[in-house]
Amino acid sequence: MKNPAHELALTGIMLAGSYLVYYFSQIFRVAPNIIPLTIPLALFLLKRRHALLFSLAFFLLLTVSGFLSKAAGFFFLLLIPVAFGRFSENKKKMVLLIIFAGSLGFWTVYSFFSFLLPAFFTAKLSLVFLLFLLYTFAIQIYNLILSLVYARIKNYIGRDKK
Repeated sequence: MKNPAHELALTGIMLAGSYLVYYFSQIFRVAPNIIPLTIPLALFLLKRRHALLFSLAFFLLLTVSGFLSKAAGFFFLLLIPVAFGRFSENKKKMVLLIIFAGSLGFWTVYSFFSFLLPAFFTAKLSLVFLLFLLYTFAIQIYNLILSLVYARIKNYIGRDKK
């Protein structure tokens, strides 16, 4: 069994590294849309409770840095559904947790930041519901892609230990 201090140190290192990469990608405009999509991969490298700690700390760091609207969207729409998806080994429960966390995050972000959406989407409730359905489908695919990438990385790391 690993020392809990090592897990907390790993969480801190992943948090600092992810924050610096995100911050510099936003400031210097180096792949500002690609980097945020790869940051939730760090959740797969951490234990479950440390993944939630990472998510919350990352949200607070981005909020303090002045990225409030980006931080809220990133936290509620990407980090929380991926972190909740890691809580279950059962595929059905995992899908339901991701849908629950994604729907909660989607409606939270829509309630507070709907002014950032084009007027086309906010004009009719049916378009908002269609956007919600597309998001729930996309977050499932996104979580699947992240788990496949994590399996590949784990496979490559495992090759070095032999």
